[in-house]
Amino acid sequence: MTKTKVRIRPNKAMIDKAQIYQIIDRQPIGHIGFIEDGLSYVIPMNIHRFDDILYWHSSTGNRIYNIAKQGGCSVSITFTLVHGLIASSSPANYSTNYSCAMVFGTATAVLDQEEKKELLVKLVHKYTPKAPFQAKDIVLHKENPAICKVKIEEFSGKQSLQDSTSLQENQWLLPIKKQYGEPIASHANKNKTVPSYIQDIVKQPLY
Repeated sequence: MTKTKVRIRPNKAMIDKAQIYQIIDRQPIGHIGFIEDGLSYVIPMNIHRFDDILYWHSSTGNRIYNIAKQGGCSVSITFTLVHGLIASSSPANYSTNYSCAMVFGTATAVLDQEEKKELLVKLVHKYTPKAPFQAKDIVLHKENPAICKVKIEEFSGKQSLQDSTSLQENQWLLPIKKQYGEPIASHANKNKTVPSYIQDIVKQPLY
């Protein structure tokens, strides 16, 4: 039995790579599980996918980064989209509509400064595609920021998407919709006008 086999309700399993990648791309927060000195940790990070590789940036004090730059850190990373709550007249019949993905790989540190600059621009463009940033304009401060990458070696997924036709008697589906709210300027901003590349994403649903 492999670590990616879905054992409970295998009819909900997703084995298609495109479906797994869609979940990863729609959920910017991933939870990274790893072991250090015999203790298990799970750390939430903003994670981005480019092809079959996942990237995130952090401070140089990050636990995973410090293990990764010493030769690699074995990790599992989960991503979850919550689409709705299923409420019921019976507590035993509450449920959730969700899509989730889990991937496995080895985290390594990105140490080349020019590669870091290119990745930082790509990471920002995942959030704000029209942001006017270029790698040549970025000034890095020694090792900061730290960047890790993971090549996806294995993956697994699971999904439950019930609609009104599949609900039991005395159940109700409450859909959950997520999107950005209106931008709030820093009190230190001299110019309170919101840049268009930020305003543009307010109109787009997260999922």
